[in-house]
Amino acid sequence: MLLLLVLASVSGQAHANQWNSIDQLVTASGDIRDTFDMGIKRIAGLGSLAATGEIHTTDGMLDTDAAITEQKRVAYNAALEAVQADIFSKTAAEYFTEQADNKAVDFDNAVNAFVSAATPVIMATEISVRSSEAQLSGDNAVAKELQQVINNDPAYILTTTEVVYNDSLTTVELRAEQYATAVAIRDNQQFVDNFQSQADAFGLDFIDASDLVLSRFGNDAPEIDYPAAHVSFLNAAMTLTQDVTANFTATTELVESWGEADSFYTTGPTADQCFFATEVQRNDPGHPCYIPS
Repeated sequence: MLLLLVLASVSGQAHANQWNSIDQLVTASGDIRDTFDMGIKRIAGLGSLAATGEIHTTDGMLDTDAAITEQKRVAYNAALEAVQADIFSKTAAEYFTEQADNKAVDFDNAVNAFVSAATPVIMATEISVRSSEAQLSGDNAVAKELQQVINNDPAYILTTTEVVYNDSLTTVELRAEQYATAVAIRDNQQFVDNFQSQADAFGLDFIDASDLVLSRFGNDAPEIDYPAAHVSFLNAAMTLTQDVTANFTATTELVESWGEADSFYTTGPTADQCFFATEVQRNDPGHPCYIPS
């Protein structure tokens, strides 16, 4: 059930999205821009030629193509007024599609930040691989090579690294749940229809909606004691809320199971046994990481 939290009464009217005024403004402002461009170009040319003593042959060239005509002035001003008077709107379906797209980008950016923060940890992972190889070989020469690698770059994990890395994990989890919430609403037609019908009833337009927010068991909205998605509206003290309890299915076990099959994991430094393979190993036909040339 869609719960509508009304904190203050508002009034309004749902409107259709109109683009004729934008098309009109594009044409009219383009005419002004092209006229301005011609003026700049001809002034530049006149100055350059004047400096060499050359006199232009066409009298009044700036008063013709480079001048703003009454027709262009009127058309431009009328286009501005048309845009000012027009009403632009966004449906619930458009809003949630846009939110899902934006949240996907936010999640990707968070993952990239995690990868960047993990650079020292990746080096520690390589040390883990090399130290295990040295242990299994029982060969002092292999151990010596490991020692040399550490001497060249100890790859200590500093306190700042710890903080940045752990913070990046927190951000990834937050962005993932925001992304999932947007997709959960976008892909459930009943949810979308509920949001739209309630917005219409109270004169709300999703073009004025703020970012979609997930509340876990009332932590962001004390009035709610279940997982819910919230959409607030700018300039209106009103919030639409959708129960998303049914979408809380991604257990830790399920997350790990899906993760094990994802290329982000399978091609990563902990799952790919050849991630740290040396050039010698990749060129060795007897090595598991051999890559035929």
